[in-house]
Amino acid sequence: MATWVVGVVVLLLLASVGTIWWAVHAWWWDVKYRVKSRRRRLPPGSMGWPLLGESLHLVFRLHSSSSSIKPAPFFDQRQARFGPIFKSHLFGEPVVVLTSSSINTFVLQKEGVLFKSAYPASFVGMMGKFSLMTAHGPVHARLRRQIMRIIGSASLPHYVSEIEENILARLSTWENAPSIFLHKEACMMSFDLVVKRLIGLSTKDDKVQLMMQHFNNFIVALISLPINIPGTSFNVGLKEANTFAIGFPYYLSMIMVVGLCLATCTQDQLIYPIVSTSLSII
Repeated sequence: MATWVVGVVVLLLLASVGTIWWAVHAWWWDVKYRVKSRRRRLPPGSMGWPLLGESLHLVFRLHSSSSSIKPAPFFDQRQARFGPIFKSHLFGEPVVVLTSSSINTFVLQKEGVLFKSAYPASFVGMMGKFSLMTAHGPVHARLRRQIMRIIGSASLPHYVSEIEENILARLSTWENAPSIFLHKEACMMSFDLVVKRLIGLSTKDDKVQLMMQHFNNFIVALISLPINIPGTSFNVGLKEANTFAIGFPYYLSMIMVVGLCLATCTQDQLIYPIVSTSLSII
């Protein structure tokens, strides 16, 4: 009986200490960011819970939405309350969210001049430091030039017919489908075109189909809490990223060999400048 009473007392003490710590931490969190808001003139908004911020609310919206990558209700509610520019705390980082297309256009146009883009730890951890979206300065400029040579507006006239064929082929699959998710279909159309333009492979290829499955899992995991525990979305995303890191060089090497041997590697594919650069280095 005495042992049972002692156990209950210990549990109550631990619960009390935990509650006090949480309350003090919450108070400090609120004071800390209120002070920073005054000093840095941050926009209105909410930082959410201590440590967690508003991440759980966003993740809940992601999973409850009809599309797993459409968190619109989360941002719509805050836009109605705080306006098109508001602060928040997502995935372990304080952030300022912009929901206005004109403001986002201005920020993107001034990238590297007035603004420097940054992404949550989960995003950078899976995309890598030298991807197009996370790189900065000369590295970003070089990657962007290579990509825009292939899929930019200047090269659009060269593959309008491919876009038309791609859309017609995708539309033909809708005829007998009981239901259609337009957002998913639009993503698939883009994936089909990009794979064909960048590496010259058809999405009917079995290896590309497997790559597409990894790609879908990877995109969903990009917006997740940066907790690397087996079974979490972040852990799944890291595994998919490793799959790409191991598998894509194989596809790239295969296309390079076939392209050089059969002279099928044309300047319409991104792999052409990669092959040329590799040969010049050798």
